[in-house]
Amino acid sequence: KVALPSELLAHQLQCDSAPVKCPHCVLRMQPADLKLHLKSMHMTGDDDVALVATKTGAKYQTNKDLYVHFAGQFYSIFFIFDGRVNDGVYMAANLLDCGIWHVRIFNFVRERKFCLGMGGDPSISAKISFTGTTESYRCLNHGHWPRDTGVFVSKERLAALASPDDPQECV
Repeated sequence: KVALPSELLAHQLQCDSAPVKCPHCVLRMQPADLKLHLKSMHMTGDDDVALVATKTGAKYQTNKDLYVHFAGQFYSIFFIFDGRVNDGVYMAANLLDCGIWHVRIFNFVRERKFCLGMGGDPSISAKISFTGTTESYRCLNHGHWPRDTGVFVSKERLAALASPDDPQECV
């Protein structure tokens, strides 16, 4: 049987062998190739498309303060893992109409546990933190944001965590 184009598109969203699209360009590739693609094509300047997460013990981490970027309706960034592993995660945050940020974290190759800390000095400890499990990058669909995944935090709470002395300066 020859599949119809609509059947192929539906299958491609679930298929482990299907290529994925880079959200910053039109190229499609296997998830294991995203790290190399990002390093060679999108990390050429200071545009913060991707950050390198360094390995400390068994964990990858970065202490980058990202709040300054949560200004519009949508924010995303890649964290690529240092070393020879061809993996990383993609964090995307969508501001809902009710003023709540919905943050989701997607893995390139394999599922990982994460801890997302907010507020405080990132090198010491976060004021609040969320733990969870990453979703497959293949699940990423910018048009559909299921409410049963990810982390939710209000815009006002995020502003207060970013600037505890004057929360209004960051809203």
